[in-house]
Amino acid sequence: MCTNEPEICDFMTNDKVAPHDIFKCPKCPDGYMVVKKKRDSEERFYGCTNYDRTKKGCGYMLPFKQAGF
Repeated sequence: MCTNEPEICDFMTNDKVAPHDIFKCPKCPDGYMVVKKKRDSEERFYGCTNYDRTKKGCGYMLPFKQAGF
């Protein structure tokens, strides 16, 4: 079973369809960039785990192209 611990495994992902690494959000102190899917298509992108629909959290997003994928 994968524990997503970087000390044990150097590849962590949250999406089996678009497996890309999870990494620390560069815009907030405790968020992580994970793979998210657009509501209206199958397109994926990176989004911060601190995203909040009320816009109080981190709204940083990054297309795979800009992330180097």
